[in-house]
Amino acid sequence: MKNLLLIFVPVLLLGCNAQDDDSSQVNESSQIEQTVYQWASVQKGGTPQRNVVKTSDEYWQTVTGRELKKGVAVYLTTDDNLIRVAPKASYYHGQVFKAKGIDIDQLELLNNNAKTKYDLTATASQSVMQQAGFDDGSVALKGLTNGDNAILKTRQALSDDDVYLIHVKEKNSPHLLTIKSGFEKSNEAQRLPVELSVGDKALLKDEITLSLISPVSEQVNVQYNAGTAEFSQPLEQLGAINGFYEIEARVMTEIKGKKVMRSVKVPFTNVTTTALLGAPKYQTNANKVVVNLPIEAEMPGRFAIKATLASKNGDVVTQLATVEVAAQIDSFEQLSLPFDIATAPKGELFLMNVELTDQTRMMKTYPKL
Repeated sequence: MKNLLLIFVPVLLLGCNAQDDDSSQVNESSQIEQTVYQWASVQKGGTPQRNVVKTSDEYWQTVTGRELKKGVAVYLTTDDNLIRVAPKASYYHGQVFKAKGIDIDQLELLNNNAKTKYDLTATASQSVMQQAGFDDGSVALKGLTNGDNAILKTRQALSDDDVYLIHVKEKNSPHLLTIKSGFEKSNEAQRLPVELSVGDKALLKDEITLSLISPVSEQVNVQYNAGTAEFSQPLEQLGAINGFYEIEARVMTEIKGKKVMRSVKVPFTNVTTTALLGAPKYQTNANKVVVNLPIEAEMPGRFAIKATLASKNGDVVTQLATVEVAAQIDSFEQLSLPFDIATAPKGELFLMNVELTDQTRMMKTYPKL
């Protein structure tokens, strides 16, 4: 059975640079509450996520009722498409206004000079969409334009200022947007690596529009510049305690005389160093090993350390056990990692696969001791 227990461990408050010798200075004694968990078997080490890579065969845009009555350009490259039109809520003076639902029979798809009608297959009316779980007054249809750009227009009497979402997805399109972005943004740097391309085509700066979706609803401008997203100001949230930040990219380019639009969203975290670990000290008693590990919190919070105890005898490395310890750390403390192993260890002891988690801000690092 896995043991999860709450223990009080008397420790000495040491700086992270304290050495394992008799001359170490004792500043004051303290007692911290630790949560200790030993895994039933040795755990594999985690690896930091450096990048996010996604592809997109779709795009979305927000339009008004006035624009939809006048006609909105839709960028199609294949007949294997799905066009969803959904009313959105808008906010005015603290009140919520919901746009009128779309009548699928009042929609039409025209060529670019608005003179020729294309076949428009009604895939799902409001009632069908509602049965499928889209209880928002939206409709879905397919535009048979032979892969040509077109104009979507309604004859319905919509309010001019109502807001609608147009979402176009093209399965089997040869024109996929690919994005590769950094997963971690340093809080000290106001930029994030972002690479974008459609197929083999590199994109120009004026073909790319970036925006920030914030888990704490902050308003920050983002500009694309030479392979990076540049933020107009520092971000408020550290880690992912309220969820991830997202970069939303929308591109408009031209391929073989056709305009291609694509949208994509990728998550990232805003991170900084919130705690540092010192040199571990080992105490062995038969098949029990206690590792005392100094920790210095740059920011107060609850921190967890997961580590595997290993021994090295010549060239042979043996992984013995994995323990995780968590505690509230306000400044300097010394955590104790108690390992219960099958037999007394042989050779030099060391910690490997160390993971430090800031549970207050939901950030994880992989320090080397």
